[in-house]
Amino acid sequence: MSQYQPVRTADIDWREEGPLCRNHGDIYYSADGGRQETRFVFLQGNHLPERWRTSQRFTIAETGFGTGLNFLVTAAAWLEQAPAQAGLHFISVESTPLQLADLKRAQGRWPQLKAV
Repeated sequence: MSQYQPVRTADIDWREEGPLCRNHGDIYYSADGGRQETRFVFLQGNHLPERWRTSQRFTIAETGFGTGLNFLVTAAAWLEQAPAQAGLHFISVESTPLQLADLKRAQGRWPQLKAV
């Protein structure tokens, strides 16, 4: 028997107000304002744009409960605002990652971020 345990993926209940993780009993984001919430709480709350404007290399590490929305919104803002030759390292650790189908569905709500 292996000493390693398989990764437990998120058990998602798709609701009108947004995807709910049954494992944690919480929604991932508001269906109406998820991007704006990420900008306010994650980007502005951590003063990221102000901090990375003066860096040639910037690293973000987060412990996740998410769908990748923080990364997508951050990457889009980085591409618009960071110095041209700068590099971004984004590390995220997730205890219950989404299955691929759920990840695609969650990120499908933000077609404007698809290019990121």
